[in-house]
Amino acid sequence: MVNYVQLSTLLEWCFIIFLLINSLYMYRKLHERSPEPAPQQEPQQNNSLPFHHVFPVDHLIDTTNNPIELHPVDAQGTILMLSVYGCSSCAELYPNMNAIADAFSEYQVAAIMVGTEEEINQIIDKHHLRIPIHRIEMHQMGHFGTFTFPFCYVLSNEGLILNKGHVQTIDEVSSLLATEDGTLNVKIS
Repeated sequence: MVNYVQLSTLLEWCFIIFLLINSLYMYRKLHERSPEPAPQQEPQQNNSLPFHHVFPVDHLIDTTNNPIELHPVDAQGTILMLSVYGCSSCAELYPNMNAIADAFSEYQVAAIMVGTEEEINQIIDKHHLRIPIHRIEMHQMGHFGTFTFPFCYVLSNEGLILNKGHVQTIDEVSSLLATEDGTLNVKIS
């Protein structure tokens, strides 16, 4: 007489072995079909436009449809700040933008902001910004050579990139304007 308990245990083990073999087979087939992993790219060493090159645009249009000339005749150059709506580091820059424009009055101070029209207007209203601001979408940021925010380019009056870097305060902008001997290119008002 066949013991039903032993038969049941034997069938369970056969089923478990069948599932294990089937799982291994499926895993192997899926692994064969999966594409090779993409080679890891080296991190980009220069995530901004190069020094002493001409900035890629010579004029922009601000949020009030007025032109922003990046090669101003009546200024020593341009301090161009780039930021993104929703960026916490950029939020620390916004309250300082008017003070930066006041402190470096020999320079034209302007900004390029990534965000919707409503988001940019919200920043302008909240911080009472007086500087000209050009609005763009994130996919356009590649034209300006950086995805690090907030970022600043110091341009000569001919549009050459004299300096660049991460900024949030007047002191950080001041350090971008400093010459090699440590003196400022401009006196602070």
